[in-house]
Amino acid sequence: MATGMKHWLGLVAGGFAIVAVATLPPSTTEIYRTTSLPEQRRYDAVRTEVRRAHGVLRETRWSDSLSALAVRTAVDGLAFGFPESDRLTTEGVEEWKALLSAQVEAIEPRDGQMVVGFFAQPVVHGTIPDVPTPSVYGRHTFVGVRDGTPYCLQVNALFRIRDVDLRSGASLGLAGCRLYAKYGAAGPRIQDWLDGGALGFALRSGDDRPFAEFELDVPIFGLSRGIYASTLELQRCLSGDTGACVRVVTDPEIIFARGGDVAYLVANSPVSNLDGFSRSPFEYQDDYLLADLEAELGAEAFARFWTSDASVPQAFEAAFGVEMGAWVLTWVESEIGLYQAGPTTRAGAFWLSVLTLMVLASIASGTAMRRRVG
Repeated sequence: MATGMKHWLGLVAGGFAIVAVATLPPSTTEIYRTTSLPEQRRYDAVRTEVRRAHGVLRETRWSDSLSALAVRTAVDGLAFGFPESDRLTTEGVEEWKALLSAQVEAIEPRDGQMVVGFFAQPVVHGTIPDVPTPSVYGRHTFVGVRDGTPYCLQVNALFRIRDVDLRSGASLGLAGCRLYAKYGAAGPRIQDWLDGGALGFALRSGDDRPFAEFELDVPIFGLSRGIYASTLELQRCLSGDTGACVRVVTDPEIIFARGGDVAYLVANSPVSNLDGFSRSPFEYQDDYLLADLEAELGAEAFARFWTSDASVPQAFEAAFGVEMGAWVLTWVESEIGLYQAGPTTRAGAFWLSVLTLMVLASIASGTAMRRRVG
């Protein structure tokens, strides 16, 4: 066989090998296996139980004490609180309050009964010294009723309290409390849905879309960046199944795909959301899903949905006049994109593979031509 042909075949075979390896499904092989004695496993299990129970105690203490403080000290429906710290200045505190007050005052309309509270809190506050507790930093959201007054609290749990901590917490915005401040308390079954993880769909307003220009589902040799279709229901939704789209945004086990201490705390303590930890399979792309819903279908319809006593899918269709799965599918298509279901390679991966092989073949043909001419 001619040397040029051998090089050409080698390059083509190499191209096929690269494409084949790149498009393999994720491996389920356990690369690292750990072994431990039964005593160690029992110790780890007990320690996990203690840590999670201690976390529930901490969240319960925060919810109880801070809700009482918010209802007692609120002025015009706003309450603020922070611990004493030599790293805080009067100017920093006033700037923090001004930022948050401006955000709340910009809400129109606004529920006059709802108290919105903003607090900074050391993450170890309310815990027992030397007892393990989940180190869940970031923003904790509490929703409920205290002495007949509904409230929504944003608690920024921090390692240390500084001016920069307060300002960064304020810059994150109102998150889910924006909807409570605007529409009041949610209906009981809507609230159960929000507590089950859906409050994560309200972390950002429609004007705060840092990922709007970032395409999360760009196949590169068959692999996707950002969103990993880790559940069958998500894959079905991405392929156009409206029933699966409903389940992806309503099933707590899918919304809390990451599990662990965070899911345990949300399921067993008064905290409604732990921003930065509890993510759905859509990752950060759905932080503004409820804001998109409100903007597209109107505040009046959204208010009917928010305060409904019906189940989430029924309340959705009754308020907006469209089936929930159909709207979610439209949202998924516009924000992320759909793909063809079935045992086949995505179109993008297929054409990228063809292009790669064509480039390799052209290089081989050019090399062989130059050698013959020489």
